[in-house]
Amino acid sequence: MSERPTVEIRVFGAFSLLLDGAPQHLAIAGATRSLLQYLVCFPERPMRRDLLVELFWPQVKMERRRAALNSAIWRIKKALAPFAGIRINATAHAVSLSIEPDVRCDMISLARAVHGASEHTSPEAVSALAKALDVCAEPLLDGLDDNWAVIERERLSEVQLRGLTLMMHSMAELKRYEDALDYGRRILAIDPFRESTIQEVMCLCALSGQRVKALRLYQRFAASLEEELGIAPMAETIALYDHLTNDRAFEATPRPRDGAKEKADMRLRLDDRLLVIERARLDLYRSLRAIPA
Repeated sequence: MSERPTVEIRVFGAFSLLLDGAPQHLAIAGATRSLLQYLVCFPERPMRRDLLVELFWPQVKMERRRAALNSAIWRIKKALAPFAGIRINATAHAVSLSIEPDVRCDMISLARAVHGASEHTSPEAVSALAKALDVCAEPLLDGLDDNWAVIERERLSEVQLRGLTLMMHSMAELKRYEDALDYGRRILAIDPFRESTIQEVMCLCALSGQRVKALRLYQRFAASLEEELGIAPMAETIALYDHLTNDRAFEATPRPRDGAKEKADMRLRLDDRLLVIERARLDLYRSLRAIPA
């Protein structure tokens, strides 16, 4: 007996269903395809028929909406036939989608990994989250412009941002500052006005010896806030910028002529300044962890 092919659902990027890693042609389009994506985003949740017809066929005459939904259910059921572990369920009043645990779904895997890393900071949990985030790096529900998709994109983006933030914190606590900065940049690519992340990335730049980058980041951020929203950065962000601007220990210092003692003294002065930034970062992390996910 041959093994059952691996079934996978991808919501990040172009929506697709895969068998053994190969995308399959579903032969559905329009409102029917959008309905399938909607049900995938809410697995195991019964959706009322009257809600679905209003959501996906608002322009169709009332007497034809029921027929349109029934036709879409039939087409989806036919399209899902090759995918063991995914099943559409329909009753007289509701429609739902069942996804068995052995079916891989990027959205579900990401939510589980974020929850796991929030509960446990073990290397295994952090590694699982990093892999899930890499799989979910593409735009969510790419190319879908339905109103429901805009709302769902916002909800799932918050899950993605929470995961990226957890990874940024984990890498920073391991003093892997470049990796932490990479996750910070990914957060800001999704939400450039996330000021808590701006503060953390500024700290991380300072900790990795890139104070000038931290100052430039603040200047670009402040200019964008003024241009787009007509406001200034928060007091905490301004205070951090002032601290980095006035901290002379980070400025380039001529190489001492006689060696070891002056170098050691200079290193101690730099370490003192880094310790100030490190403590500020840890305080910030504790505050962020106190905010509900």
